[in-house]
Amino acid sequence: MNLILATGNARKAEEGAAILAHSNIRLLTTSQLGVKGAGAEDGSMLEQNALSKAWYAYARVPEGNWVAADDTGLFIPALLGQPGVHSARWAGEGATTGDTMRYCLERMRGQRDRSALFRTVVAAIEPDGTAHIFQGRLKGHLLQEPRVLPVANMPYAALFVPEGEELSLAEMTIEHENALSHRGQAFSKLRQFLEHHVP
Repeated sequence: MNLILATGNARKAEEGAAILAHSNIRLLTTSQLGVKGAGAEDGSMLEQNALSKAWYAYARVPEGNWVAADDTGLFIPALLGQPGVHSARWAGEGATTGDTMRYCLERMRGQRDRSALFRTVVAAIEPDGTAHIFQGRLKGHLLQEPRVLPVANMPYAALFVPEGEELSLAEMTIEHENALSHRGQAFSKLRQFLEHHVP
């Protein structure tokens, strides 16, 4: 079967393909299929944004395919849960990955509590239009300074170190990251669901 992931993010597609490896599920992306644009991310919850992106793709890809989209938020207790659902545009529209990473460091300057939580919600839509939600979460802390360059379109990966780990997400191999990350958890739940419910 095909699973079409609503993304133009190469790293995200690579992570998803690694999770689905050695299964009967072939991952395609909306970018590969030539879909332009993406669903609006103007909801107040990650679930709303993930569904918005999934429905946008569902309406524009060939019929008969499963479609999935994810939305991820970084929640920082010292900043009262910011940026949360606004993580992708925290530094403003048009900000680069590096801009957003630097903005995060600036906002965290002088903060003693550097704990943080990543949450990912994956929305998957069946060919008949039935929607499903899968979630993952990862606790950790933010570094004072990054040790590596930021990953394209993932401005917090070089700053976030999961609990019990020494490497930031950006320093890990995709296999290591998928084994513990918020996104890895959510997509692994999706894989398990598909393997048990789809012929």
